[in-house]
Order: sequence, then structure tokens, then C-alpha cells
Amino acid sequence: MGLTQHQVMKALGLKSPTRLSQWEKGQRLPGVRNILKLSILYKTLPDELLFEIREQALQSIKSYHSQINPP
Repeated sequence: MGLTQHQVMKALGLKSPTRLSQWEKGQRLPGVRNILKLSILYKTLPDELLFEIREQALQSIKSYHSQINPP
């Protein structure tokens, strides 16, 4: 989208770029409200922002189902 960290920080109402930087580096995850704000700002679905976490969750649930419902 061509936004700077400062622009994203202001759009989300953050007081410092530290939190945003931690999200970008994968050190922390944004809360639900900020995920929704980011999805609106970047014109995407929250699932797209959390793709890797979503994939890990899917694999975990599939593994669970295969354990309780063996083929």
C-alpha cells in the first residue's frame, strides 16, 4: 500500500512505532481490534494477515481429528 510505519501507526492510533515494529518482526501479535483495523487499512481479510497462524491452527485441528477419528 506504500504506507510508512509512521502513517500506519497514526492510522491505528498507536503512540509509538515500537509495537508496530514488533508485529512486523513477528515478535508479538496485534490484538483483535488492531487486526481488524489493519485489515481495513490494507483492504484485506483478517485471515490474510494471520495466514501462517491460521495454517498452523488448521494443521493442529486436522491432527486432532485424525487422532480421534482414525481412517
